[in-house]
Amino acid sequence: MNSELAFNLHPGAPTSIRVASEAPEDLSHAVELCFPMETVDAVLLWHGHQIRIGYKYDVSVILEPLVDMLEACLESSPEHTFFGSDTLTADFRLSYRDEEVVISANWESTLGPPLSVLNQEPTVIIKKTRFLECWARLLSVTANAVRESNIASYVREDLASLDNLLNRIAARNTKTSSDRNFGR
Repeated sequence: MNSELAFNLHPGAPTSIRVASEAPEDLSHAVELCFPMETVDAVLLWHGHQIRIGYKYDVSVILEPLVDMLEACLESSPEHTFFGSDTLTADFRLSYRDEEVVISANWESTLGPPLSVLNQEPTVIIKKTRFLECWARLLSVTANAVRESNIASYVREDLASLDNLLNRIAARNTKTSSDRNFGR
């Protein structure tokens, strides 16, 4: 199967709202506040099956473990990540083969196909560059929405940390692409 069908993530173009009066406790809370209930979901493709990821109640809940997972991926450290929102519950175990990420997943809850279908094909192998790029796009959309929501000042340090991660992913992917182009 084409690796883009095996694993891909489309962040969509969700609507965000300006938050007038509530100060978020942390970045996850800021994400929950800045997205309305009815907005476009991100869509994760797993072996061609579409899994919806809501910004308000999924991304806000999985944000911290997602960041930890991407940090580990940058270091090629084996990682076990649990995503535990109501509509996206899954265990991801990451391992590596050269410049590939091997994702072994156990799906427990999704807005998408039946769990039995997803768990029939529990493993995806994808280029590390592509894996990082997919999740970075979702995090970039999320960070920009928080900035536009009028509450970024409350979570300035968290946004700076997220920006740092996104910059490291971009630098790593640029270097890897450059190395590939010069035969290194």
